Amino acid sequence: MPRLEHPPLQFDENGAPVSSLFGDIYRSRASAMAESDAVFARGCELPERWTGIQRACVLEIGFGVGLNLLTAYRAFHLHAHPSGQLDFVSIEAHPLARPDLIAAHEAYGVAGEPLLSELAARWPFALPGLHRLTLASGRVRVTLAFGDAAQMLPRLRLRADTIFLDGFAPRRNPSAWEEPVLRQVARLAAPDARLATYTAAAAVRQGLVQVGFEVERVAGFGGMGERINARYAPRWKTWSTPPPPPRWESRQAIVVGAGLAGVTVAARLVQNGWQVVLIDRHPLPAREGSGQPLLADHIHLSPDDNLLARLSRAALLLRDSKQTAGLLALGRLAVADSAEAFDLQQRTLATLDFPPAFSHAVTASEASDLAGCALPTGGIWIPGSMAARTTLRIPALLKEAAEALTWLGGREVASVQRAPGESNWQVADERGQVLAQAPVVVLCDASTRMTVPPLHSLPLRRVRGQTTWIQHPLVSGLRTVLGGAAYAVPLDGQALVGSTYDDHDAAEPDAESDRSNARRLAACLGAGPSSLMSAARSGVVGFRWTAPDRLPLIGEMPDEALALDRREELVKNDRLPLPRLEGLYCVRGLGSRGLLWSTLAAEVIAGALDGAPSAVERDLLEAVDPARGLRHALRRSGRRDATS
Repeated sequence: MPRLEHPPLQFDENGAPVSSLFGDIYRSRASAMAESDAVFARGCELPERWTGIQRACVLEIGFGVGLNLLTAYRAFHLHAHPSGQLDFVSIEAHPLARPDLIAAHEAYGVAGEPLLSELAARWPFALPGLHRLTLASGRVRVTLAFGDAAQMLPRLRLRADTIFLDGFAPRRNPSAWEEPVLRQVARLAAPDARLATYTAAAAVRQGLVQVGFEVERVAGFGGMGERINARYAPRWKTWSTPPPPPRWESRQAIVVGAGLAGVTVAARLVQNGWQVVLIDRHPLPAREGSGQPLLADHIHLSPDDNLLARLSRAALLLRDSKQTAGLLALGRLAVADSAEAFDLQQRTLATLDFPPAFSHAVTASEASDLAGCALPTGGIWIPGSMAARTTLRIPALLKEAAEALTWLGGREVASVQRAPGESNWQVADERGQVLAQAPVVVLCDASTRMTVPPLHSLPLRRVRGQTTWIQHPLVSGLRTVLGGAAYAVPLDGQALVGSTYDDHDAAEPDAESDRSNARRLAACLGAGPSSLMSAARSGVVGFRWTAPDRLPLIGEMPDEALALDRREELVKNDRLPLPRLEGLYCVRGLGSRGLLWSTLAAEVIAGALDGAPSAVERDLLEAVDPARGLRHALRRSGRRDATS
């Protein structure tokens, strides 16, 4: 995997930052902000088009040092509605290191700008994928797509009204200006979107025309030749127009299930201005699977950076830095179970070439120092990984959401169905009494007792898990999360170990599960199999729900009944969208990654309801889509009909 981070900046004789990769300055030092305003803000007619608007979305190729972000924010702040929201989505193949970003801001005289200071303080690791930053007290939402434009554009889901093409010059960086890239830009453009760029190269003009832009050549800034202003007005196209944001009758939602997922989703919706009713069958939250006293991030690393690896990393990076109540910054140490396994870990890290501050290999001695207890082998250290005390985390999230959240505990939801003659959903109990109704319902309860529109295409399996407390001198100093042969989280001189994966249904703890957890922790520590048995006492039994592919179900539910009626056309044409139950979402099948997937679900659901640019890549959204098994199920049902 090619390394993303840009080599250290250089500076020309005038003090302008120079990219050693492309042999070009980022922008003239003397007139950088004036050029950005003239070429991009005025080239896209932002003062006129953004007057009084509530929301805008900019797509940029070439983030550079962020000067266009500042330009867009200034235009939005001056002209948009005071409560408006600006989305700024920018692709950068080679992000600068934070010190170089700050040095560039100083060179351009903008280091004192609050927006850029906030940006620099929260500047992410140079990891491939999307990074979401919320700046200016929430008014600006920045989505940084780190990677090559040709690779990242197809993974974006957004509707851009404004487009900045600001990569390095076409002759120096031709791949950013090729026709396939411009076609993907057009795919994300709203009707009548405006585009601006500083170049008027013939290939760029022709490429834009071919994908549906009306192109105008205008005088360049400061007498620097010509540049392009363009408007998206295709006469025909072979892709769908990005949908506008959904319109809801009211910003009211019902969340069913008050485990960690339900509470996290509810709190995120409240943060976005929704009124939420949270319902659970138990009088208090977190009475079932989320009742484990400690949970931890379970990051997956793979040499091919597969879907699970990218999903777990995306979830980790989405965590809101302001909502840290109940979280423990313990880091995670994935301990190798042999010298050969440690060699494999090192090769994996060398292939991924991630920044060492995100993950790096540690020797047995270093691992022991980090863990606070003796370990026989080295492993992978992921310092940003966290654990959560659910008894603190869940109440803290509920407290933050209190003013806009209604709690209905001890209420068994028996059915979810459309209100007669309305677009609202009704949630009712077993007597048919309506508990609440709203245009949006999010099902975070995996109960099979609830009557909802069925999801036969992706059945869930219930798996028992039991944790075990170990209080023993071997782990009394443990201060980080251990992964590997055993999963262990420290608390007050002891370790919570587990959880097991069992097929039986016993709700009470059993001794064999405790022995299994103790044996696995002993193996991780290089101790004898029976060394921790006498120090084990039962923790908590919970039940996980998992899909066949072990990935969660997050998103809007499919209308399977309607899909079955339209089976023939849907099977014949994979490009047809599957029918959905508008306003009915689910968060299920979180398995053993409840802490990570809850964070992911909250951002995905909140973004979908508001029509915001997705903070998660398109193929990752498809991987967790509750409808992902439907087309296959339709084909399978068609084959059964043909042979019956």
